[in-house]
Amino acid sequence: MTLEAAGHYIFPAEFEPQECVWLSWLHTRKEFLQGRPMQPVLLDMMEALLPFVKVAVIVNDDAEKQQIQTALQERHPSSAASVAKLQFHLVKHLEIWMRDFGPIFLKSSTDPSLPLKVAVFRWNIWGWLDNLLPTVVPPEEIAELIAEGEVSRRVAHALSLATVDADFGGNREFNGRGTLMVTEAVELQRNPDLTKEHLTEHFKSLFDVRKVIWLKQGVAEDDHIFRGPLPGGVFNMPCTGGHVDEYARFVNPTTVLLAEDRDHPIGRLSHQRMEENYRILAGETDQDGHPFTIVRIPLPPVDVIKVKPADPLFGDYSAVAFSSGKTFEQLLEELHPDYVAGGGSQDDLRAIEAVVPGSYCNFVISNGVVLMPRYHAEGRDEAVKRTDDAARDILQSVFPDRKIVQIDCENINFGGGGMHCVTQQQPAITDQ
Repeated sequence: MTLEAAGHYIFPAEFEPQECVWLSWLHTRKEFLQGRPMQPVLLDMMEALLPFVKVAVIVNDDAEKQQIQTALQERHPSSAASVAKLQFHLVKHLEIWMRDFGPIFLKSSTDPSLPLKVAVFRWNIWGWLDNLLPTVVPPEEIAELIAEGEVSRRVAHALSLATVDADFGGNREFNGRGTLMVTEAVELQRNPDLTKEHLTEHFKSLFDVRKVIWLKQGVAEDDHIFRGPLPGGVFNMPCTGGHVDEYARFVNPTTVLLAEDRDHPIGRLSHQRMEENYRILAGETDQDGHPFTIVRIPLPPVDVIKVKPADPLFGDYSAVAFSSGKTFEQLLEELHPDYVAGGGSQDDLRAIEAVVPGSYCNFVISNGVVLMPRYHAEGRDEAVKRTDDAARDILQSVFPDRKIVQIDCENINFGGGGMHCVTQQQPAITDQ
């Protein structure tokens, strides 16, 4: 496989000035759990961003555009001016995960006035492609999912920007000065035909970086579902397998925010991984040889929920071949011995426990504002609120000049990602 070089083009850090933030509107799946729609989360994000930055939304047709405009105006009839700041682009798509399949905008490092370029990434559905069962997911549906990788090219065409071919999207964290952080487990799983050394040189060439830091693994809550149940027979949700923005983020060129886990069987597994990542970061330097300041931020308390056959998410488990060689039905029989005997409610017996991939590291940075997750809600333990507050205080300390906006994004988390995963920033050509 041949991967292109972009020339002296860089991916600016997210904390640098932005022209706009891109989002993708819901098209196929509207919710992952019954009664937990994703639309309100996306609308909350738009409302929080619009006072600070333009928001560009890809829609499939004018009906989706009208749906967004109407929903925002119904929320706040006086917000017509903000709604007018929305930019809509007709781009065929299925999913909402812009960080992974959407455009990555590259900026000239030698002449900031030059037009941007767009990195067009290969796409294998977060590494799921080899684990999808053709008996459950027909070839034409797989072809539609793979075509999602063309979204970035379609956006580039709509903006009349040049493109450069690259490896898989997502799992990229830049300090904007020449250092890139990635998760080793993700990169090697997505690019089995490439070595770590080959990928390092590719990243340096594509993004004009001088240093690539390879962190080992992501949090356990972000593991692929086809790896099988976690401790206690708890399943993952349809996650990425360890994207770096779930646990490690640059907040300025020399400071990394790193997740810190807690006392829980799943949390202890994440704790081991995060401490290994801490040791790697503590022994690393930036592109100029300077050590990093590492700030720890808690992960929210482990949240294990029931996923029932009636939930749209449930079908994802039947669609994959598990690494153990067992089918989902076989795993169900092991977890629920009564399932074969037929005792009790069939629906209750088939329900599984799954862990929500929540993370305060999955925040969105833009001009003057940071959107961060909030996990406390009515009926949840007050310990969740205390962790929310502690994480907010940490983010405010590292972003003293930005407004911190907390948003309940759990309905998106059920799909395996967070607010950062559904956005992609477009850098400003000149500083604002």
